[in-house]
Amino acid sequence: MNRPLQYSALLVALTAVAFFSGCAQERYFYGTASEQFVSQTPLAGGASNPVVIDGHYPRLDRIENFIRGPHQAVRRAFRLPVTSPEQIEQQRDRTIALSQEYLAANGLNDVYIDVRRYEPREHWNRMMQNDRIAPFWKYTIGVLYMARYTLLPSRIMRSDEYSPFTNTLSINSTRPANALFESALAKQYRRQRYLGTYAALQYAPIVPMIHTSQAASDVLTYAHVHEKWGIAHELYPTTYASLGSSIVSEALFFAPLPEGVPFYTAPLIKIAGMGTGQIAGEWAAEQQIEAEPQMDRPRNQAARPSRRW
Repeated sequence: MNRPLQYSALLVALTAVAFFSGCAQERYFYGTASEQFVSQTPLAGGASNPVVIDGHYPRLDRIENFIRGPHQAVRRAFRLPVTSPEQIEQQRDRTIALSQEYLAANGLNDVYIDVRRYEPREHWNRMMQNDRIAPFWKYTIGVLYMARYTLLPSRIMRSDEYSPFTNTLSINSTRPANALFESALAKQYRRQRYLGTYAALQYAPIVPMIHTSQAASDVLTYAHVHEKWGIAHELYPTTYASLGSSIVSEALFFAPLPEGVPFYTAPLIKIAGMGTGQIAGEWAAEQQIEAEPQMDRPRNQAARPSRRW
């Protein structure tokens, strides 16, 4: 089989596996431990997640404004609506509330929630105190994570992220779907017995795609079961875009591009995969969300779960 056919076949196979396993299901299973995985009711008890909001970082703010400059210029040029500070605050409060609700329902009350914060020393201390990560992984992959966090903070990119090393959900955007998806990724991490090894395997093939698809299925099912139609409509493009990026990354690993191809080709292909996934997610949202409220189906029914896109 020549390389184009090999690449196409692999891409189709990975797409089928990832998107099928990333579908929403009829029943939602709460908790992270194996004995809790059969639970069909939210886990109760425990204090709410510790939340610390914002901080004064003038240097980071300047970098963030520089990065966001072209985006803001385009919006001004096309006279697109600009979000007011009050609207940003409301969206951020909603994002925090939805993330806390999801984490509490799954018994993850010990996850730190940092909202637009940048505290390398505090993150280092959290990693050192995290007993779920073996020392070997703390001083290898964990050190690399801390270097990235320090030199390229997610705050300046306004991206949300969960770190299994520091057990911290960093919320920097005003998009609830992003933070909720990262919360679902946190749940998948916490289900693992050997958390450090599993976190290290995210740099290997196949594992990241499975990790992403499981989190996508979990959070989409959560939104359906709780009848959060608005957030579900936002989640489909978000989760499918992440799946699209994972699929392309796996395909490029097993079927690398030929020599002589410009270095920027692979990143462009990944961006294309993400864009394709987002379009597919928007289509799935339109197809599913419009019909869902009219469906008369009991929650968490005992029948064998079927899959929904």
